[in-house]
Amino acid sequence: MKKKFALVGLLLLVLNTASAMSLLVEGDSLFATGPVEDDLVSFTNALDRPEVKRVVFVNSVGGNLWTGMRVGQAIAEKNIDTVVAGYCVSACYIMFQGGRQRSFSDAFKPSQTFVGIHGPSSKDSNLVNAQAAPQIYAFMKQRMGDRFNATLMNKALYDMEDSGALLWVFEGARSPVRPTRHCKSSQTLPKDCTEFKEDSALSLGIVTSNELSKVTLPAAMQEKLVIGDYKLDSKIKKEDAEAFFKTLSDFFCESEKCRSLIANYSTLTENKALATPLVPPGVAYANNQDNLFKAYANAIYVCNHAKNMRFRLCEVQMINDFDTHTLSSEAQQSHAAALSSMKSPAKNYFADEEYGAMFAAQAVIRSNKFLDSTPTSADGIKVFSTKDLAQSLLSAEPPLVLGVTGDTSAIPGAQALLGAGMAWADASADAALQTRFQGLLEALGAKPDRPLVFYSNSRNDWYSLNAALRARAAGYRDVGWYRGGMVAWKAASLPLARTVLRAVVQ
Repeated sequence: MKKKFALVGLLLLVLNTASAMSLLVEGDSLFATGPVEDDLVSFTNALDRPEVKRVVFVNSVGGNLWTGMRVGQAIAEKNIDTVVAGYCVSACYIMFQGGRQRSFSDAFKPSQTFVGIHGPSSKDSNLVNAQAAPQIYAFMKQRMGDRFNATLMNKALYDMEDSGALLWVFEGARSPVRPTRHCKSSQTLPKDCTEFKEDSALSLGIVTSNELSKVTLPAAMQEKLVIGDYKLDSKIKKEDAEAFFKTLSDFFCESEKCRSLIANYSTLTENKALATPLVPPGVAYANNQDNLFKAYANAIYVCNHAKNMRFRLCEVQMINDFDTHTLSSEAQQSHAAALSSMKSPAKNYFADEEYGAMFAAQAVIRSNKFLDSTPTSADGIKVFSTKDLAQSLLSAEPPLVLGVTGDTSAIPGAQALLGAGMAWADASADAALQTRFQGLLEALGAKPDRPLVFYSNSRNDWYSLNAALRARAAGYRDVGWYRGGMVAWKAASLPLARTVLRAVVQ
């Protein structure tokens, strides 16, 4: 029986949750995307097809080491080329390294185009397990040849605080070129990672050429034009654009600068978004973002925090060339529908939300290791069970419930306060974050005596507890924390709604 090791990348927000890699042959290319599982048989069958001359790895976080090694060796034996389109992490990288000629592609932006290298971890616990690292080391040394950097590869494979440690190596053909960096943990902030500016993908032997390969992705692997389950299908025709922009300008603009921003929107680089405040005047935009959601969130952030203006709620009117003015109203309708069908569960707790770290109640905001066990109580803060929260939402006077992470689904009746759970060790940076937090909390309707409840993903992250502690520090007296978060809510099979994103703190 083969022993399995998981190689888990960072990239939690873009993790493909399918049970195996998706493989598709088009022309002379075998395209592979998603997590690496027990995919050897399907890979072997695809590689045996005579037309396959290269394998293109598209946005994979890796997974099973045994599969990665065997597929990497099979690719090497076939003497065919490999290409990375987007990111290729962990076991995916091992497969990529089997290529005769290896290159990055132009299918995604430079910031999204990289490989990630680290050592193995246990499939079940995700704890670091160096037992299988020597075979990865030997394979990389063989494939990289005289460019093999023993010092850096030892750091990648062994200098790990958790399974999310990673050596990031970006493509080097397009500006700005991003330096190679090593992060010891999935929770290490970029500023705390070690940079290796002299070591590039080419100098390390990761690629055999800096020239980008031309890749046209299959339709099934192209970025979906959706925000959550909101489809971007109302593209504004060129002949209608002038009238659309004039309507926005007439309603939201009082200055020539504002009108100019709207008029120039069509010239901006995708991915882009245009946001406006709920109460005019004003307009803001974000462009050249890594993906559509970042464009959406950053446009709202810029609008929320307009210079010399009070903090304000905003909505996105356009994403790329799509009319999204109904995105927010449709999301609110989904909340009304979900609340009308919701019933309080019979049990109090789900997904083990009642269990936690065995230490004293937390009274200090945490500025690192946000993904970690949380205490089961916190001074001055009411801990809500799943049943508690459901009953409160169904009451005549429900609390103001706030989700603080970027999940595109939401608890019915909740609003989003994206980034409210972040914290900085630097006192001035954290004070500025606290000011933004308080301003947007007021804009969302918070009052000193109105109950507030914060939630995030699960009992194993600190974001919602941090936000609750911030609210206490701001003088709010009735502060709650739904510790189980989305994981517990989903485990209780309670209805979900779309996220209503109008406020971004960080």
